Amino acid sequence: DLGTVRAEADDVTGVVVVHRGETIMVVANLGTTEQRWPTGDRRLALASDQAIQVDQGSAVLPVDTVAILTESR
Repeated sequence: DLGTVRAEADDVTGVVVVHRGETIMVVANLGTTEQRWPTGDRRLALASDQAIQVDQGSAVLPVDTVAILTESR
């Protein structure tokens, strides 16, 4: 159901985030510097780079990386 999909982009940092309901969150860092982005209590499901870290309610993404996070169960 695409009715639950929403996207946001931060022109300053280059971070693009896509949410599918409250369950799935995709965070991409297309900027020029490492970025920290709030993730709530979601857990890392898939990462494009081993350097991506998720802790204390946020993800740290190096440049040109993507993280897929899911609801923590």
